[in-house]
Amino acid sequence: MSSTPSPATSEVDIDRASTVAAPDDAVFVAWATAALAALHLTGVNVAVRLVDEGEARQLNRDYRGKDYAPNVLSFPLDDDFPLPPGEPRPLGDIVLCLPVVQAEAAEYGKTFEQRLAHLLIHGLLHLAGHSHDEEPQRLAMEALETAIMADLGLPDPYLSDLGALAPQCHHGLLQRISHALFGEPIDRDWLMRHLKDAEAAAVLDAGTLRMIEGVLTIGERQVRDIMVPRSQLVVMHRDDDLAALVRVVEANGHSRYPVIGDDRDEVVGIVLAKDLLAYLEPGRDSQFNLRDVLRPAVFVPESKRLNVLLREFRQTRNHMAIVVDEYGGVAGLVTIEDVLEQIVGEIEDEYDFDEDETDIEPADDGSALVHGLTPIEDFNAHFGVSFSDEEFDTVGGLLAQQFGHLPEVGERIEYQGFEFEVTAADGRRIEQLRVRRAAVVAAEPDDG
Repeated sequence: MSSTPSPATSEVDIDRASTVAAPDDAVFVAWATAALAALHLTGVNVAVRLVDEGEARQLNRDYRGKDYAPNVLSFPLDDDFPLPPGEPRPLGDIVLCLPVVQAEAAEYGKTFEQRLAHLLIHGLLHLAGHSHDEEPQRLAMEALETAIMADLGLPDPYLSDLGALAPQCHHGLLQRISHALFGEPIDRDWLMRHLKDAEAAAVLDAGTLRMIEGVLTIGERQVRDIMVPRSQLVVMHRDDDLAALVRVVEANGHSRYPVIGDDRDEVVGIVLAKDLLAYLEPGRDSQFNLRDVLRPAVFVPESKRLNVLLREFRQTRNHMAIVVDEYGGVAGLVTIEDVLEQIVGEIEDEYDFDEDETDIEPADDGSALVHGLTPIEDFNAHFGVSFSDEEFDTVGGLLAQQFGHLPEVGERIEYQGFEFEVTAADGRRIEQLRVRRAAVVAAEPDDG
């Protein structure tokens, strides 16, 4: 045990009873001193005990009647007793359970020291009489904690960290949520029932409930469940010139593209559309070399869980990964947007096709954009034709049958006097087509 007086004549005693390595005593003293200064408390004594789960569980059971190891416990002391002159007034005891704090740091995407500092400050505020029982009290307490952390040069402990929460939705986290909300152990189904009750009572809205459910289930899903399949990949070719690469970008509107060699199993890198912009300036196209803008590709197995992938995306700052099967062949592609959509729902941008738009949208060049789900009857009425709708109801279904497979973006086919080009598709259906009347070539007169 060590005892270090603060510059304000307060004392912070550190008692170590944990097997987990923790920062030096002086670090804890600095954190506590900053909190005491923010609270304008001088001449006090605070005891901080660092323990393992067994002792934390026992204390929680003895003093709070709850049978689990919490991250922090605060025990304020009654100051209505005489003290010798010059003795610091005991403020109370704080117990930090280091194994729990360590696990939470990993869950929340924080360092061990950041999480320790936050919980020590949190415990000190409780000793000083702060509470989070009511919403205004909770907000005031969180604001004070954030301010003290900032004074110490540490990040906002309540800053939203969705990617860090999602990866670790395991039983331990659920149990802590359970204790915080309901005071008893639960499983995920039990928690979801209560959350749905909260939605029914208008405590949560439907969107929030969907996001919570997404967070709770993301760790159970694998990359293969959400990847863009190999057949639907929009790729660039290693031997393409600048003009060809730009045409791919213009036709698809993505920000990143895999670059392949001889076939789709040979992914040689990734090109960012923005990296091509500099070469579009007059005179710079001759300087273009694909190797100068080619970025390394990241490869992940199709069995990787989404929570792990999301954490890796955040750590490496990558937004795209090539998915490979057990034999090393390319199975598809996955982006950070694909993963986040499992939590927050569909993320649309200006290039996504809006299913609420008009089914048939004429263009100035005489072509038309046609939604894949446009009824054949409506197509016939618009173009003055009589395609059969006995076997298929929609234009997309009819054209998929004519292609003989689910076509990729950019594939074209001629059918009954029209040229159809696929402009949007996923692994299940044709979403949008550009339709032009096929060119009619007039017979040249015979000069002979």
